[in-house]
Amino acid sequence: MRRRLPASAILLAATLAGCSGVATTPTPTATPARATATNPPSPTTCPSPIPALASPAASFGNAEFPVPTSTAILGIAVGPDGSAWFTEQNANQIGRVTPDGRVVEYPIGRNGPPRAITRGADGAMWFTEDTGSIGRIGPDGVISEYPLPSPGRPWGIATGPDGNVWFTDQATSQVGKVTVCGVVTEYRVSGPPSFITPAADGNMWFSATGIGRITPAGSVREFPVNIPAEYLVGARDGNVWFLSDGSADFPPEVGSISPTGIVKRYPVGGPPRSLAGLTLGAGDTLWFSDGKLSRVGRLSLNGTITEYALPWGDVTPSSLASGPDGRLWIVDAGGSRIVHLIPPA
Repeated sequence: MRRRLPASAILLAATLAGCSGVATTPTPTATPARATATNPPSPTTCPSPIPALASPAASFGNAEFPVPTSTAILGIAVGPDGSAWFTEQNANQIGRVTPDGRVVEYPIGRNGPPRAITRGADGAMWFTEDTGSIGRIGPDGVISEYPLPSPGRPWGIATGPDGNVWFTDQATSQVGKVTVCGVVTEYRVSGPPSFITPAADGNMWFSATGIGRITPAGSVREFPVNIPAEYLVGARDGNVWFLSDGSADFPPEVGSISPTGIVKRYPVGGPPRSLAGLTLGAGDTLWFSDGKLSRVGRLSLNGTITEYALPWGDVTPSSLASGPDGRLWIVDAGGSRIVHLIPPA
């Protein structure tokens, strides 16, 4: 089921004072690679890669897709055929908006519940499970699960330049990787990590007590950052960008960290915010959501922010993902709904 709505947005442009940002250079700490590994109980052979197909999302326009099950939707990512895949935490399911606009749900079973989700190098969707496993689901809905070497709580997940799926484990203060064949390896970091992203330098970057970098071989270097860094995204300028949602001690900000650890921060002014869901868009742009004001924001790589009101007045945007056509899939945290948005030019 879907409903077409007219594209209308209120432009609230603000070029932040001093686009060079406030720059600091933290002193890093380094940790040699130390790993624990486990082989998967099954399957014993690697699944075949799933080919990428042209995205049909352009036919949707601005549209909304109610999810049949009333549930909290957390993560969202775009699959190889342009489908939007998302995690239904309360219902312990994986959901999908198919290219023809149907919403399909897949129960996970005895494990779960799912949290974050990403597209793997094999074309399948991979997700974290709070009970201590990494899950994989193919376009046929078949789910495989791979337990971690030690009981944990995997949180963020992203596919690395090395073709492995990387994840964070908050319960054990580790960053891990799982091959497409299901072999899991974990590496110790200084504190409970949350978000993780690939970056242009070929490494994975994660947020913990500060912001850390881990090489494909597992060598860790961490940079202290004096604000909470969330929703990390590696951008085309070589930096890793992040959001800081704000609190009594830290106002809402966007920021970036360079490969050498130089941090720039850009305050987001105006009324109280609820920032979430940073994702790469078309060209040199990133997009984020503001659930409190029902907006999405476009972030340029020089720190300029432009915000747009959504054409749905009752949507509370949270996580979001960009398809290959640059259009956005957005989780409505205020209801069991996924919306598809053509971003303003």
